[in-house]
Amino acid sequence: MATLTAWKFPSADGADAAFETLRDLARRELIEVLDAVVVSWPEDSPKPETTPETHRLRPAPSLDDEEGSELGLALGAEYFRTLSANLTAGTSALFALTTEPRMHEVAEAFRGTDAELLATNLTPEQEERLLGAFGLTGATA
Repeated sequence: MATLTAWKFPSADGADAAFETLRDLARRELIEVLDAVVVSWPEDSPKPETTPETHRLRPAPSLDDEEGSELGLALGAEYFRTLSANLTAGTSALFALTTEPRMHEVAEAFRGTDAELLATNLTPEQEERLLGAFGLTGATA
């Protein structure tokens, strides 16, 4: 089963760093990434931005065609927009569709990041274990 997670970061480049960590973990075959996308909202920008070519592991067919991607199919375009609405100027988000993580190594790679879990398709019990593994509390789902 694929796991969908949406993470919010308190800086416009926080998701960029998490994306690079995810890319490295995928390269080392510690996690299988079906799709991932970064949405960032720089302080000086009027709205959030997605840069598919540099911030996607699997590019969508076009810049505005999120529903054409694996992630878009899992989320649905409207749900993606709803989650993206949680962003404010100066924040960012990482949306990831993954399978088969080696949880210990993945959790260690992300431990200490200042992320908030926005949404997941996990059960409440699975979500609690995920948050615990990553050393996070108080996130909203």
